[in-house]
Amino acid sequence: MNEENIVDVDAGEEQVSELLESYTIEGLEVEATLGELVGDIQKAHEELDEYKQGSLALSQNLSEAANDTDDETLRAILSDMSDSAFYVYLRLNRGDKELVGDRDGEYSGHLTE
Repeated sequence: MNEENIVDVDAGEEQVSELLESYTIEGLEVEATLGELVGDIQKAHEELDEYKQGSLALSQNLSEAANDTDDETLRAILSDMSDSAFYVYLRLNRGDKELVGDRDGEYSGHLTE
C-alpha cells in the first residue's frame, strides 16, 4: 500500500507548497514542517510495504528450512519463527485490505473514497 500523493486538497499548488514549508507542528520530539512530515509519512508507507513483503519471504524461507531439517528441536524453532513472521505479514496485509475495501472493518474502503 504505497500512497503516491499524500496531500490531495482542493487548493492552488502555490498555496499548498507555501503551507507545507511554513506551517510547523509542535509537540513532537523535534518541531517539523508539514512538508517534512509528508516525507516522513511517505517513508513510513514505503517501509511498511518492505516489512510486509520481507516478512512473507522470511516466513516462507523459515518454513522451508524447517521442512529440510531432521532435528526436531530446530524444526520446532524454525516453524515457530515462520509463524511469527507470517503473523507480521498478516497484520500489515489485513490493514491494507481494509483500507482499500477488500475487508470489512472500521476503515473499510477509506482509501477508495
